[in-house]
Amino acid sequence: MAFFPLLICVITGLALIPGTDGFLFGYLDKVLPPEASGVVHDWVSTIFRHGSGGLLSFSLLFTLWSASTGVASLIEVLNVAYEVDEKRPFWKRRLVALALTVGLALLVLGGAGLFVFGSFILDFLTDSLHFSETFHVLITATHYIVWLGMLFLGIFGLHYFGPNLQQRWRFFTPGTVVSVAAVLIFSYLFSLYLQFAPSYSAVYGGLGAIVVFMLWLYLISLILLIGAEINDEVAKANGERPGSHR
Repeated sequence: MAFFPLLICVITGLALIPGTDGFLFGYLDKVLPPEASGVVHDWVSTIFRHGSGGLLSFSLLFTLWSASTGVASLIEVLNVAYEVDEKRPFWKRRLVALALTVGLALLVLGGAGLFVFGSFILDFLTDSLHFSETFHVLITATHYIVWLGMLFLGIFGLHYFGPNLQQRWRFFTPGTVVSVAAVLIFSYLFSLYLQFAPSYSAVYGGLGAIVVFMLWLYLISLILLIGAEINDEVAKANGERPGSHR
C-alpha cells in the first residue's frame, strides 16, 4: 500500500526534470514482471499526463508520510532478522523511516538526472566526434551501471540504517550483495514463470495483474530479509556480533 505513495513522491520530483518519464519506465521494466509493469505503467502515465505539480505542497508531506509506513514495517522485521529489540521512541523510528524513504526517492531522482544530462552530453559528443557506435555502447553501459548502483545503495541503506543496531561500517556486505543478485535473478525467473504458468487472469480476472504485482513485492521483501539474516550470521561467525543499539 505504501509503494504507490512512494512513486508519487518520485514522480513529483521527476516532473521537474524534462524527459525523465522514460527513465522511470525503463527502471521499472528491468525489475518488475511484465504483468506488474503494465499496472504501474498505466498508473504512472496517468500521473504524468495530469501533472503532479500540485503535490509540491502540504500534500507531498502527507504522501511522504504514507510512503514511509512501508519502510517502517520493513524496519520492524529487519529488527527480527538481526535479533534486536526496537527500543527507539516512536518519533525517532518514524524519522528513520522517513529519511530512508526520502533517500530512496533521491536515489531515483539522482539516477534520472544522470540519465537525462549524461545522455545529452554523450549524444553531443557523439555528433561532434562521430564515435556513434562507441558512445552508444557507453550510454547503454552507463544506464545499467546507474540502475545497478541505485539498487545496491537502496538495499544497503535499508540493511544498515533500518534496524535498531550499531553496525560496523562495511559498504560491501555479503547480505546486500546476495540481495542485489537475488533480486535480479528472481525477477528474471519470475517473469519466465509467468510466461509458462497458467494465466493469472483466468483465475483472478481483471485483478490478475494486481495479484502478480503484490506477490512480486512480497517476495522481493523476503529477499531483503534473507540478506539481513546473512549479514547477521556472517557477523556472528566473524565474532563481530552486534554492538549497542542506536
